[in-house]
Amino acid sequence: MIRILAFVLLLFLNTAFSISSSTICQSNGSCVVKGTINDEIKIERQYSKIINYATFTNSGTSFIVESSGKVSTFVNYGNMNTFWTANSGSGDIDVYYANLNNTSNNGNFALSGANVKLHYFNMKIDENANNFNSMTGDLTNKPDNERNSHILISGSNDNKFSLSSDAMIVLSFGDSFEIDKSYDMTKLILNCKGSGGNNNVTSCSSSYDSTQNQAIKAISTHNDGLYKLYKNANNLTVSLDTSYASANAIYKGNLSSINTIKNQLNQILYEKKLENEYRAYNNVRDRALRDRRSQRAFIESGVSDRYDGVSRGNRIQSQINKSSIQPNIIGKSNTNDDNYFFFSPFISYQNVFDGGEYSGLGYGFISGYNVDLNSNHLLGLHFGFAYGGLTSDTKFNFKDIYYAGFLGLHYQYSFVDSMYLKLRFEVFYHYNTITKNLVDTSNPNSISPSVNIAFGKKWDNRLGIEGGIDYMAMMNSKVESIDGKYDKSLFNLAYIDINGNYDLKFGSWGGVNTIIGSKILITPYPKTTLRISGGKDVAIHENRYSIYANIGTSWQINEIVALNLNYLGIFGDRMMSNSGFFNVKVWW
Repeated sequence: MIRILAFVLLLFLNTAFSISSSTICQSNGSCVVKGTINDEIKIERQYSKIINYATFTNSGTSFIVESSGKVSTFVNYGNMNTFWTANSGSGDIDVYYANLNNTSNNGNFALSGANVKLHYFNMKIDENANNFNSMTGDLTNKPDNERNSHILISGSNDNKFSLSSDAMIVLSFGDSFEIDKSYDMTKLILNCKGSGGNNNVTSCSSSYDSTQNQAIKAISTHNDGLYKLYKNANNLTVSLDTSYASANAIYKGNLSSINTIKNQLNQILYEKKLENEYRAYNNVRDRALRDRRSQRAFIESGVSDRYDGVSRGNRIQSQINKSSIQPNIIGKSNTNDDNYFFFSPFISYQNVFDGGEYSGLGYGFISGYNVDLNSNHLLGLHFGFAYGGLTSDTKFNFKDIYYAGFLGLHYQYSFVDSMYLKLRFEVFYHYNTITKNLVDTSNPNSISPSVNIAFGKKWDNRLGIEGGIDYMAMMNSKVESIDGKYDKSLFNLAYIDINGNYDLKFGSWGGVNTIIGSKILITPYPKTTLRISGGKDVAIHENRYSIYANIGTSWQINEIVALNLNYLGIFGDRMMSNSGFFNVKVWW
């Protein structure tokens, strides 16, 4: 009982006052801090490196380097407040910050016992140009967005804050930031040491050794193309090129994966069984040849009643004509020709060459069932999964990974003269994870219902043409990217889809099938809103037109199992993809 009480008391004291690093890191060397921390952590021993992934919930100091402690390198991927070197003897520290808030009275850096050299700082400016350039007074009671739009250095006068030669101050922008307005970068890093108070900007120096002069050179953004930086002496102006927005890469990646699956569905959902179809065709052909030989024999037999012979021959010819030896009609004699299960794994390479040069691989499968209701009606269910993403090999290493699933129904009605109507409906779901420069920024998702209507005709069950309308809605959640916030959005995309197809059969065991077509976007480019400077429209440049080619080979092993190998290429004015599919069909 005493031990339990002592443990509870120790836990209370640590929570109420501070947590020693010894409770987080059990040995010297490197230390990794994770989780949610309710108070400050005191570093009281020597570490070569401390890496923080934790979120600090207090408004005071996050880490304090005590006189008895020393850390050579500090890296922060979490969300924390002031970094404080307390007392003397802490030495020199290399600091890499991904996120840092200035919500305490100590400023961003409180230097009392170490020289801090900054290598990387994730800086968010969320202030209009006038307020940023004329900021004065005590920041203690100012809103967090104004406090966090500046780097404040506090502490004694005998310690130095500097930037490394390869330092990066990586900017992102909040709702209040103004595009195409000049920002005075002498207000970015301020020395607020001394008697004026840690947060009294009026008493701060706008130059801190050589740091201020280096800062304007070290400034960049998380996206090389979205924000265009114009530097003139100490003034910085930012403009936008929205084709490089994160939303463009996210939604284009989703659209590319959807179009790949939809095009392949059009190829594999309605194929016939080679074995039964051509066996039936061959049977009718053989019967026709036998009957014609029989007819000729009757006519030439010398039977006295030649009129009866001719009459019988005409009856046989009539039966032959009624049989119709076209394979697409004969195939319907077997009511189970279209009852099959299919499973088709695939791999796809996607490339987006509009705004960022993104590329990446995708994997997944398509599966489903077909049920032949009668000679004219076919109904089926299809579903599948996809995983993949896009990366841009810039210095900030943008990466978007998606997980997708879909479920749908398809139907075909066959008319006379080998004409048909196809209806297809499916719903896609995408879950995305965006990463920029080791910082996870958002997990947006989208739901996309889709409808496809097509009318087509086949000649001799080989050459065909098909045309229709392909419509898709895309309902996207908001995106809280490190580039900025993107609103929820609803996209409406409608395409005209026309293709020609040809099937070449090799007897009853195999064949080659091809589809070559084109899709044309007939709706305007969809748009989402980037929440910066009152909101900027971002056009998602989906392919205005694209050409696709699907080439496949089929091998009918027996009456039950068939194998297919397919290539699908989609070549558009904004994106392209190349995909390979292996398809297994099992009739039942």
